[in-house]
Amino acid sequence: MEMTWTALDIALLQPLGPKELSLEGMAAGQMKGNWLPEGRLEAKGDLKLAQGKLSWRTENGLISAGIPQGDLDFSWREEGLQGNLSLSLETYGSLQGNFRLPLPARFPLQFDPARPFRAALRGQARENGLL
Repeated sequence: MEMTWTALDIALLQPLGPKELSLEGMAAGQMKGNWLPEGRLEAKGDLKLAQGKLSWRTENGLISAGIPQGDLDFSWREEGLQGNLSLSLETYGSLQGNFRLPLPARFPLQFDPARPFRAALRGQARENGLL
């Protein structure tokens, strides 16, 4: 299996993240993988974002930042989806991180509530009202 896309609306990825997080923009990327017996899947790919926007709703209001450039690579196999990301935040700095979602690589898609969601972020920030 091979897929390539040039104008994916990243809002389609919204269900994979927390409800307080909102993503906007278009991305290009590719995914390669194999269908396995019993509805299982193994896949790897990447996603490149240009001119996106990230918003986070907190109890104190909404925090938003433009994303001039973003990169994501992922591997989806066995019991989870994992990957790395790098975002440039317009006027605010940058974020780098990795994640592991408890989304087994098999159909039908269903998060495994018994397994943990893991994410680590690090970044550089220039305070311009975001923090």
